[in-house]
Amino acid sequence: MANTRKKVAAEPILTSYTDVDSSILAWTNLDSEIESISNETQKKINTLKAKLERQIEPLVAKKVRLEKDLEDYHEYHKSDFEKIRSKKLSFGIVGFRASTELKYLKSWTAKKVLEKLKELGRVEFIKKSESVKKGEIKGSDLGDEILAQFGCYRHENNEFYFEPDRTAVANAKGKMEVVSKAS
Repeated sequence: MANTRKKVAAEPILTSYTDVDSSILAWTNLDSEIESISNETQKKINTLKAKLERQIEPLVAKKVRLEKDLEDYHEYHKSDFEKIRSKKLSFGIVGFRASTELKYLKSWTAKKVLEKLKELGRVEFIKKSESVKKGEIKGSDLGDEILAQFGCYRHENNEFYFEPDRTAVANAKGKMEVVSKAS
């Protein structure tokens, strides 16, 4: 049985450019309303955030002070941890954890280390973050044949767009306000 499906082409709701123009006006009004609500929401969020940060600030300061006090105490009593690495207490564990950090020799910089690693062929220690610069390729004057050599092609779309004339909308709003006040 052959596939007999056909795409149904429905008539658009808008029937004239007058309808289109009215829709752009309505869209712009909704966009302005959304932006206004969003701005008001952001103001409330910022106010609440500032209030909560003022409440949190002294708590964070106390917490940092306690951390420093704990560290100072244990640095002073480090000899208690020569045979054991940690001590279990009623409310937690304290101790010293061995950690290793890689530092550069005097007068060595990250750039110098990188150059030396390359020179010695130790590329396994070098980060590589490569990516295709699509924008540069797209904007270049390379022909289709050259693009195809490295697996690319340009695909063009005709995408619908509209740009509201906010000045005209503002003027129309002003005229409508004058008319409504006169009524």
